[in-house]
Amino acid sequence: MKDQGIDCLILKDRFNKEWALNQNIAGYVFITKQKIDLVASNAHRHELDQYNVEFASSREEYRQLLQEKAEKTSGEVKTDTESEKIEELFNAEKTDIIKELRKIKTSEEIKNIKKACRITSKAIENCRKTLFNGFNEYEAINNIHNYYTEKSVQDAFITNKSLTLVNTNCLTAHAEPRERVIREEDLVI
Repeated sequence: MKDQGIDCLILKDRFNKEWALNQNIAGYVFITKQKIDLVASNAHRHELDQYNVEFASSREEYRQLLQEKAEKTSGEVKTDTESEKIEELFNAEKTDIIKELRKIKTSEEIKNIKKACRITSKAIENCRKTLFNGFNEYEAINNIHNYYTEKSVQDAFITNKSLTLVNTNCLTAHAEPRERVIREEDLVI
């Protein structure tokens, strides 16, 4: 931030907030050289003890807290999201500084990515062994999901509601799985 001449960086983008705080919150994150402040939803009241947080439960409360924050904020202010509200209150321009930082992976992140790739590869290989033994799409998805559960994977793209694996259904975004038995001649993704 110092190199960019930024005195306060406001994060509104969900993924940037999660990257910066290592948890997903509804609200705004204010990063300065000295501290991190949040304006967050009341739903997070018991989760954010390590930060200076002001809580809001309505749009009006958010607006009031942001107005108060704007009055106390000085210097060059940037934000990660184009927002009329933020631009108006803080005279902030959009920056991609966090997006650029997220591209650079630490050795720990690289290790975790490699681990996730190994687990996913083994999950697919495990499913492939029994895929054509009378499984339908739900059962194939459950097979992969169960493998992830055995490996203590807590967050994966697999759901039983929006992932299909077979034939033309696999090319339709968010198509529901079917109970039709998967055959050897089927295209499986």
